[in-house]
Amino acid sequence: MATPVYQGDGLVPNGTLTAGALMDRSVTVDKVAQLGHPDQPDPKTVGVFAIHADCSAAAGTIAVIASTPFKMKIVDVIVQCIGAVALGTAQVAVGANPVTDAIVCAVNKVVVRAGTIDAAYATVAAGSAINVVKHAAGDQALVTIIAVRL
Repeated sequence: MATPVYQGDGLVPNGTLTAGALMDRSVTVDKVAQLGHPDQPDPKTVGVFAIHADCSAAAGTIAVIASTPFKMKIVDVIVQCIGAVALGTAQVAVGANPVTDAIVCAVNKVVVRAGTIDAAYATVAAGSAINVVKHAAGDQALVTIIAVRL
């Protein structure tokens, strides 16, 4: 079973985030960060949002969103290491195309942002898969993807 992520008023497994769930009016700031314009707090109009994925249990490629519900642009990625693993890394990809560099995740409790974001892949079409690729099965990471709805 996939590791659950916060969404709306409950939990859903990684890879099962849907258009309805992202656009649901019950989605709250403490579950999915909404940094939209203060005059437009409705999730249907929010511009910037965060997707949080616990990538500590699975190995290899982890499906964060199996099919994006709308077009978006990834503008930042933050990785929090939750276990010490030599050479540990996490990389965000759209399908098989890497959006970020391999972000170091080797020292417990250290938070690292993406060093590079590839503009060629950062704009994500609706229906695309967003994945986190880990160097090894033991890499322990909490990954937060900051995106803008286009």
